[in-house]
Amino acid sequence: MRIYPLLETDFVFKMYFVISLFCLGTFASEAFTDLLRVKYGLEPDRIESISLEKNAIKILYNGSEKLIPLAEILPYVQTGCLVCLDYAGTFSDISAGICESYPGYTVLILRNERAVKLVNEAASHGYIEVRKASLDVVEEIETKARGKIVRATRYMSLLL
Repeated sequence: MRIYPLLETDFVFKMYFVISLFCLGTFASEAFTDLLRVKYGLEPDRIESISLEKNAIKILYNGSEKLIPLAEILPYVQTGCLVCLDYAGTFSDISAGICESYPGYTVLILRNERAVKLVNEAASHGYIEVRKASLDVVEEIETKARGKIVRATRYMSLLL
C-alpha cells in the first residue's frame, strides 16, 4: 500500500504502525489441505503444528512428525507469492521472523524510532526479552531476502 497507494481512497496515512512477518510465501489453502488429506492422510484440523525445516516442512500430527519436501509443495504456493520480491516487509515499521541460526527467538528488524521506542518500552515492562542478534542472523536474513528476489525475478521472466 505504501508503494502503490489507492489514489481515489488513499488511507495509508491512517496506518500508524505496520508490523510484517518474514515471508517466503503462503500456500493456496484448499489445494494444499487437499494434498495433505489425499496424499498423506492428514486431516488439517488435527495438525498440531507446522514448521519450516531446511528443505522440508515438518508437520506434527497425532504426536508424530511428518516431513514433506519443499520441492513437492512449491506448486501449492500462491501465484502472487511467487512474484513477490519482499521477504522482510521492507516498508513496515517492524519485521518479525525466525532464523535457523537463532532458534527459539523471534528476530525483529526495527526500521524507525517509533519501532525502537515500542520495543524498548515492552522490554522495560518485562513483556519481551531483547538481545542483539549476531552477524550470522543478519547474513541469514540477507541471504533469504536475496533468494526471494532471485526467485521472484525468475518467475516474472516466465510471464513474459
